[in-house]
Amino acid sequence: MNNESTTQSHPKLQNFLDKFTEVSVKVGNQVHLRSLRDAFATLMPMFILAGVAVLVNNVIFTWIFKGQTLSKFQVFGTALTNGTLNIASILIAPMIAYYLAKNKSFENPISSSAVSLSAVFYVKSSKSKKSFKEQ
Repeated sequence: MNNESTTQSHPKLQNFLDKFTEVSVKVGNQVHLRSLRDAFATLMPMFILAGVAVLVNNVIFTWIFKGQTLSKFQVFGTALTNGTLNIASILIAPMIAYYLAKNKSFENPISSSAVSLSAVFYVKSSKSKKSFKEQ
């Protein structure tokens, strides 16, 4: 049974799908959500690399290696995972700022990336100062 005959025989379902499509298009065209989508899509290869590293580290390496050799090889996978996710956490704010400025047709979207990157480092440094004072 194909999808077209199902919706034709149920006009309420077709009406719901039409309304749902309208709402989805309005939400999809919202500039902030579009900027978030574009920023995460740009950084997606880093997230994929981290996922592959976790897979290799915790599935493939455990089939092949045992004991001390396993721990030595897992250092590589852990470093790759931590490196990609830590860099992605720093880059996501400038990416969002860049795409937001680009989607709002700003003259120089790179400047908003620089401001957001400096804000990320400021917030991270102020949090680390608090944690040092508490110790």
